[in-house]
Formats: sequence, structure tokens, C-alpha cells
Amino acid sequence: MYTTSTAFFVKNEELRKIIAESTSISTIIKNNGIFNNKHQFIEKSILTFPDFVMVDLLDENEDDIESFLPISATTLIIGICKSDLFALKLMDKGFIDVIINPTSTEDFSKKFLKILNLFQVLSRKILGTILVQSPTNPHPYFGKRFAYPPYSPLYEAEKSILLNYKGVKSKIYLEEIVFVSSLNNLITIHTVNKEKYNAFSSLKAIHEKIGYSLFIRINKETVINYKFITSFSSKEVEINKEYTFEVTRVYSESFKEFIKDKF
Repeated sequence: MYTTSTAFFVKNEELRKIIAESTSISTIIKNNGIFNNKHQFIEKSILTFPDFVMVDLLDENEDDIESFLPISATTLIIGICKSDLFALKLMDKGFIDVIINPTSTEDFSKKFLKILNLFQVLSRKILGTILVQSPTNPHPYFGKRFAYPPYSPLYEAEKSILLNYKGVKSKIYLEEIVFVSSLNNLITIHTVNKEKYNAFSSLKAIHEKIGYSLFIRINKETVINYKFITSFSSKEVEINKEYTFEVTRVYSESFKEFIKDKF
């Protein structure tokens, strides 16, 4: 069972208080407290989220968060701490997967909503560490390359594609798509949680719908999400350490041009 956890490290004491209040959690329970009600931000999201565990990390005691791990694969642990070094220490130990460094309550709300929109993906399979950065207050880990590419930047919930296959409609978020395969006029979208969605279409038409910022075509049958690339060469690409695809000659130059600024 895997638990996704979040640390909000905020150096300013007053801002910590404001952010804590902005979560609409009436009481931040110190040491091993569980909050089981729905968060106000969830009501604004089209997704449904499970329970939260709220942890006060202001004393910088690792046992506070360690005692919760793991609770379940459907629990989001939220911790508020005042030291970025402590947050990084927890991340290095594998206790947390998301770090947010907010500069204001508005900044916090915006970034936290994006975390919620991705939570269902993250709880199934973490592909890296998310660093939600403030341009005016960069974090020392910003720009660091990880073994698995992180979800960065984050994408809004409305960035999705709607498929209709034999009367069944499916909405798939772009950040969940690992790759798209094609067999004649039947395309299949493969997602990070191993789901597959079919539709009758050309691969070119689907590629146009999902866009060119995340996705690149590498051969006649395949379009991939570069965020899931774990290794590549001029002739092949490894995706998520699970799939290997050929980069054919026709698409090799466009692939090289696309990928050169991504890694």
C-alpha cells in the first residue's frame, strides 16, 4: 500500500497560520491526528477524494509523519513545517512525494488544487517528485534531474480528451496518458494506472487532439508522452521502464528536435 504525502514548508509563522486556516480544517491535530471530512477545495474539483491525515510538523519530529506511513493507498497526508531542509530530509527518506513552497494563500490554493487534481494518479504510481516552485523563491532542488521524470509542470483538470467508443464515453486526463497505440483505424490510449481506452480514429487526429507539448510521434503506430520516458536513444525509447518502442527513420529527426530541450 502506498500513501502520498505532502509537506508545506513555510518559514513565516504568520503565513503558516493563514495557510492552515485557508484549508478550512478547524483544528490541526498535533501528533497523530486524523481529519476525515471533505476539504473545501475538493468541492471545487470534479474528482472525488478520500480522507486526509493532517500532521503538525512544526516541531520537526520525523516520528510525527513516520507513524502514519503507510496508512493506505487512498490517504493524502498533509504536513505543515517551517524548515525547507526538514521537508527535503523527509523527501530523501521517502516519507513525502510533494513539496509546496507557497508565497501567499492564493498561491497555496492554486497549487494545492493542482495536487488534488493529480492525486488519484499519484496514489496509483509515483513517477517522480513534484516540485511546485515559486519563481520568486526558488527551491534548491528546482531543476534537479530525477531517475524518473517528474510531473512538472502540473496540468489543470480540464486538460483532457473525451473518447466515444461504441456508445461509451470516457474522459482521460492528459497527464495520465503514457502512450497511444494504433492498429489500422483503432487507437488505444494507455494510462498510468494500466487502463486502456479505445476509439475509432486516426493516430494523427488523436495526436492533434492531445496536443504537441507533451506528446511526440515516434513511429507509424505510436505516440508517447515524453514525461514517462526513462531512457532513449536515436533508435528506441523506453517508457516507464516497462515498454520499449522503436523510433523509425521517418520520425527520428522530429523526435530528436522535440526531445533535445526536454532532458
